[in-house]
Amino acid sequence: MMVCVPAFAADNSKDNYDYAPVIGQFKFNPKTAAMIQKKSKQAEEYYEAKKNGNYSLARQILADNQSTKNDKFQSFSLNATSNRLSIYQCPQEKNIWCGYAAIQSLLNYEGYNLSQKTIANEVYSADSSCPWYLSNGNSYDQFPVPNYLSEKTNFTYGPFPYGAAGSVSTTVSEIKSKVVSTIDYGHGVLACGTSTPTNKLNPAYPDAKITHWGCN
Repeated sequence: MMVCVPAFAADNSKDNYDYAPVIGQFKFNPKTAAMIQKKSKQAEEYYEAKKNGNYSLARQILADNQSTKNDKFQSFSLNATSNRLSIYQCPQEKNIWCGYAAIQSLLNYEGYNLSQKTIANEVYSADSSCPWYLSNGNSYDQFPVPNYLSEKTNFTYGPFPYGAAGSVSTTVSEIKSKVVSTIDYGHGVLACGTSTPTNKLNPAYPDAKITHWGCN
């Protein structure tokens, strides 16, 4: 399963609080698009099976995924209405490092002990905030975060929605199956959202546009 899911797609507008920049122009990759379509279908099938009480099918879908052989999902009750992973938030060490802190939180849960500076330099740059995507020849196939997580965790993460930032929107119903299945597979979810003065992700945020990473 996937997910690096932006609650609202980032865009190219300039802002002092742009912590998830878009660098370069989006380039469609058929291989990435096919992977996302496949994983989205698996997520929908799993979610529908679980929602309809077909727990044997739901468990089979989990077991058939090669990336779940860490057996983390075995401890979950599939008929539970909610599951909780022991992912603890790592405070960001620099003002622009929310993305790298979110990655650190997820990797800590996965058993990795990496500093935020190490993560920043391996994903993109310790001198920059964590990009949603980039196309300047300095990336993991444009989307550095999901590809970095996939490499570290041996679990397939993928960006959703897939497309040029700001041109693709998503809904709660589209995200729900991806979030539920990812957590039931025993892996965390990273989200990148945009907060505005009229639609704040956190009431404590200032009255400005802020693109921000988080981990659950």
